Amino acid sequence: MDRLSVLRTEIDKIDRELSDLYLERLKLCRQIADYKADNDLEILDKAREESKLKDIEEKAENPNDRESILRLYRYIMSESKKIQIKHQEEKA
Repeated sequence: MDRLSVLRTEIDKIDRELSDLYLERLKLCRQIADYKADNDLEILDKAREESKLKDIEEKAENPNDRESILRLYRYIMSESKKIQIKHQEEKA
C-alpha cells in the first residue's frame, strides 16, 4: 500500500470513530433536553458554551487548527441546540 492509501485508511478509521461518537453525543443531547424540560431550564447555557469553547481553544497549539476546531464546535453546539429543541417539541 502506498503512503497516500495508508493515510486515507487512517482518515477513514477516524471518520468512522467520529461518526459513532457524534451519534452518541446526539443521544446524550436528547437526554439533556429531557432533563432541561423536567427542570424548567433553558436550552441555551451560554456560560457552558463559552467554557467549552475556551477549553477546546486552549488544546489547539496551531492557530490555524484553533480557528478550525472552534468553527467545528460552534457548529456542533448549534446542531445540539436544534436537536434539543426538536426533541422537546416532539415530546410536548
